[in-house]
This record gives sequence, C-alpha cells and structure tokens, in this order.
Amino acid sequence: MLNSIPGWIWTVIIFVVFVLGYLITNIFHYRKNTEAAIKFQNELQPGDKIVLSSGIHGVIKKIDKQTAVVSLNDKNDVVVERFCIVRLEKDLK
Repeated sequence: MLNSIPGWIWTVIIFVVFVLGYLITNIFHYRKNTEAAIKFQNELQPGDKIVLSSGIHGVIKKIDKQTAVVSLNDKNDVVVERFCIVRLEKDLK
C-alpha cells in the first residue's frame, strides 16, 4: 500500500510535518519569553536602577500599572511607559 503513494505526496507530508514542528516550537518560545517579561515587570520596584529601551539609564522613583517615573539625575525626572523598561542595570555587569 505504501508503494502505491506517489513520491510527491511524501514530500508534501514531510514538508507539512516540518512546518508544524517549526510553528509549535515558536509558539512555546514566544510563550516563555512573554511569561519572563511579565514576571520582570511585576518585580520592578521604586529604587531599582534600570535601563530603558532607548538606552537611557535611571532610577525608578514611582511606578504604577501603566507608567513609571524615572529619575535620570538629581534634577530630571521623566514619565515613561512601564514596558519601555527592558532590564535592570545590575544585569549589565
């Protein structure tokens, strides 16, 4: 029975299996990264030294559900979206 199936069908079946494997792998990888980002965001606290997505370094003064007040130096504070904070400064060392 297997000998009666044309070769091109086997090629299509193998291709479909590889595509499904690739998609499933990407879904799990995306989910893992999303969970890590949410965990990181939930652990942010005032006083943390952080780096913004633009590369600017600062210290969190105040943080709420959507935004954070970041102190760049003694005189300058900026309000940024919480998800612009990409990592802690201690992670750079």
